[in-house]
Amino acid sequence: MSDMSTSKETSKHAYAASATALYKYKSAILTVTNAAPGTPIIVSISTKKGTIVWSSGDPADTESSGINMVVSTGSLPLTSFMVTASQITFETAKGGSAVAFNLNGFLCASQDLTDFSATLQSVPSGAQVTLGLGGQKAKTLTFNTTTNFDWSNTSATMQ
Repeated sequence: MSDMSTSKETSKHAYAASATALYKYKSAILTVTNAAPGTPIIVSISTKKGTIVWSSGDPADTESSGINMVVSTGSLPLTSFMVTASQITFETAKGGSAVAFNLNGFLCASQDLTDFSATLQSVPSGAQVTLGLGGQKAKTLTFNTTTNFDWSNTSATMQ
């Protein structure tokens, strides 16, 4: 029985090592401030060359992976939260006051990726949304406007 456990553990680490060799990971901080409740916030990412996806981090790095949300004050009345490969969607309950929060996660990219873009597809009036990548200064995302990011000029948090 212990040989089987060892085999599974070895296989898990081999998978994680191969994923790290194929992809590169960087931390991403999405900051939302002054968001009126009840309106979805949708942030999409895309690229013309290579692949980029939202991620919970490098599977080989179990110490610093995952997605978490931090609320500035009070609570965050989320009614919906969805992460797909190319999109993150938040929606808060109607009523109440404006909210502010950070989403701390990762982006995962193919080795050939040099740049990508982010688009704010839906946002409450008056809200501000920024995206920071790999410790680089965050950029403000504007509704229905493509914001470009240079992947190669950001420091990697995991590789």
